[in-house]
Amino acid sequence: MRMFFSKYHNMIILLSSCMIFGCDNYDNMKESLQSKNDELNPTGNRAFCYYIGNVQFPYINESIKNNDIDWVVNNKKNLSVRLPAFVNSGLLISNKISGNEDANYEYHLTDKGKDYLYIYNRNLKTRIKNENYFCFGRVVIQSVESVKKVDHGNNITPPETLVTFTYTVENIPEWALSPALFEPYNTKGPLFNNGIGPYKKKISLVKINGEIVGMSAGEKIGYFL
Repeated sequence: MRMFFSKYHNMIILLSSCMIFGCDNYDNMKESLQSKNDELNPTGNRAFCYYIGNVQFPYINESIKNNDIDWVVNNKKNLSVRLPAFVNSGLLISNKISGNEDANYEYHLTDKGKDYLYIYNRNLKTRIKNENYFCFGRVVIQSVESVKKVDHGNNITPPETLVTFTYTVENIPEWALSPALFEPYNTKGPLFNNGIGPYKKKISLVKINGEIVGMSAGEKIGYFL
């Protein structure tokens, strides 16, 4: 399995300082990890997300223009491959536009697509970027395998705690395993064993200004494909 992550924001994991820095109770750690995952994913449908692109539906695809800046070019290229894949997966429908050399198809969300769509509006200095995702799944923590404390021995890098745990995934819709998505996302499948798992993950936790932060625990809403 090959996972792809879009690094925008770190997921904050708030665990008691006793669990991270003073105790070795793995059962409590398991419960805390599960509690925070569920808090960040209250619907149980945002553990994993396919990044669609900067798009607003309904969307009419456009050809690349000479004055397009790099991110616009890349976005158009990605959409030209990803949107047809989501049509085949049942999340979008497309209507061919006739008599228009610059636009070939208009894409609309299906009812199913509306159920799984997540929109994150990034307020940049020069524009609002509409990042669209199709998300699914809930992480279920199975066990905490190890908790290792690391002191870097300097005043610059704070001490960290490495937590290794296993988990499975539930609430996996049929569309998320569609072969139509394999090529656009360079993977043989988003998750193995029909998505259920189990999987193993290591996260790094540090304490900054009294708050325990997961420096590599994921993104703002989940793991990104």
